[in-house]
Amino acid sequence: RVGRALGDLPIAVAAAGALLAESGADVDDFLDQVEGRDPERPGGAERSWDATWDLFLDRLRERSAGAYRLLEICSVLAPEIALELVYSEQMASSLAPFDPLVSDRMMRAKLVQEINRLALLKLDQHAKQIHVHRLVQAAVRRRMSALVVEEIRHDAHLVLARCRPNGEPDDPDSWPRFRMLWPHLEVSGAVSCPDESVRQLLIDRVRYLRRRGDLKPGLEFGERIAAAWQDQLDRGRVSDSAALLRQLLHLRFNLANILRDLSNYRGALKMDEQVLAEQRQLLGGEHSHTLMTAGSRAADLRALGDYAEALRQDEATYKSWLTDFGEDHPRTLMAANNVAASLRAVGDFRRARAIDADVAERRRVVLGADHPYSLHSQSCLGRDLREAGEYGQSVELLQSVVAAAEEHLGHSALETLQARSNLAASLRSAGRSGEAGQLLSETYGTLLVRFGSDNPTTLACRLNWAANLLAEGEARSSVEELEAVSGAYERSLGADNPFTLVCISNLSAAYRASDRIMDALEASERATSGCRRRLTERHPYYLAAATNRAICRFEAGRTDGVLDELRQLVTVMTDEFGEHHPDTLGCRGNLAVVSWRAAAGPDPDSTAPVAGLVEVLDALRARLDPSHPSITTLQGRQLLSRVIYPHDPF
Repeated sequence: RVGRALGDLPIAVAAAGALLAESGADVDDFLDQVEGRDPERPGGAERSWDATWDLFLDRLRERSAGAYRLLEICSVLAPEIALELVYSEQMASSLAPFDPLVSDRMMRAKLVQEINRLALLKLDQHAKQIHVHRLVQAAVRRRMSALVVEEIRHDAHLVLARCRPNGEPDDPDSWPRFRMLWPHLEVSGAVSCPDESVRQLLIDRVRYLRRRGDLKPGLEFGERIAAAWQDQLDRGRVSDSAALLRQLLHLRFNLANILRDLSNYRGALKMDEQVLAEQRQLLGGEHSHTLMTAGSRAADLRALGDYAEALRQDEATYKSWLTDFGEDHPRTLMAANNVAASLRAVGDFRRARAIDADVAERRRVVLGADHPYSLHSQSCLGRDLREAGEYGQSVELLQSVVAAAEEHLGHSALETLQARSNLAASLRSAGRSGEAGQLLSETYGTLLVRFGSDNPTTLACRLNWAANLLAEGEARSSVEELEAVSGAYERSLGADNPFTLVCISNLSAAYRASDRIMDALEASERATSGCRRRLTERHPYYLAAATNRAICRFEAGRTDGVLDELRQLVTVMTDEFGEHHPDTLGCRGNLAVVSWRAAAGPDPDSTAPVAGLVEVLDALRARLDPSHPSITTLQGRQLLSRVIYPHDPF
């Protein structure tokens, strides 16, 4: 009879059964109350349902005002609510005017049981949460005036804000607690809350989504919040407009970071420059938010290939962080990391290595060895070791980074995938292209599924994979991949961007290996002239492109000046890299082979000694495995192309 009267709605039947059991009321009396209104009259059925819920809720309020207030707060949150949130000190503060005993955590548990006894929520101790049915939530909200709803929502917002973890969204240790809060932000209408700590929680949500790799959802969420806050400012509907503007600008700084991650570099730069100008006017040039945006602007410039300006910006920003916050502050360390990134971009790998080593050690002490930023610094140091020609050390370090990232961040985390791609480049440099190929195939597949084909990390990994195909002797496949990647970079960054030029330089090596020598020469000429315009003639990218151009000219029969060009390249590489660096030795080997071929004519004696080559091979054997491709290629008196993996601009 009760079921029929309540339309066999499970939540209502459960509540009725709980009420009858708890109160000892007679079923006939209960049904008289439920059926006291005529459902045949217009609106009668709806009023009958309202009256039914009123029976349950009135009974709860009679038994415990505190429990009823708790249910009111739960009615403006998402249905699943963590017990940690319910039992929090801030929740106790909100409930204290209705039940002073809630200062005791056990008494808060008693309030939950009061509601559970009437089946108005489901208590799940295993999952450590309660579930409040949406129909119950709606019934509770219906009984509130608009003013009370706003009051309840504000209490809920403060509970959420006060339960924020002490850590930052960048730290995986904070993620479980943040995940406890996220479902309730939009449901509770937190975007309109005037409390700064609540607004900060919305910014944290954007940062969290970015860190987790959920870039498009993060951008959409952030843009909705930014639009709402801007509307509040435009309408003059806030009392703390300066504070709201400060937070709106900081939110837009975070949105610019996501735009950059989505390859919208020009959009990111435009937003960062607008935000930076407003922050300098509102907050001054030394405010932490201003400095963070300045660092973001430098990252935009690096992505767009303006390395010199990026370095100038990063050095100035680092100096400000160092002066005002000290050398061990996490943001100072981040600024130092950015300086190292810009130094790598301009080709100063020695200074970058020194800074990365220092930052890696400081981050290990300040943040912990397994923090994402600590792992990032170690990954950067692994890249620096590779650039220094210390391939074995680079592989060893990056293997430990990948293992730690997989354990603490997960196999599909962006930082893990970046470290795997970095390790693959070092494996290939060490002559272990087979291992690198397997690693890159898995990594590229995951990146493609998770982030799409145009994501910067996906593209960089594809470029890495294409270079590895060439090392594996699959020249035609390498050409196809490099043509596709260079086209993607040209569309997103422009024909003269260093990333595009690196692709073209590598493509020249793939064309040469495919016996397309004139295509190889054309590509190498384009890459070399572009690197000269955008970089310098001492930059590693230029030196690689110029090396490829010299050997392509020689093999295309355009031998005039090639020996002089190779001699000049050897001199510059010796200055920049050192005389025992594998790249320097490879260029010396090319010079020896070209000199021998030029002197021997069209029919050289393959048994005749090659002046200078023995010394080069001995020096390479001291640095590399005897079976390394560089050694076997020069032993066969063939010329070495230079294939490079570009720096990470971020």
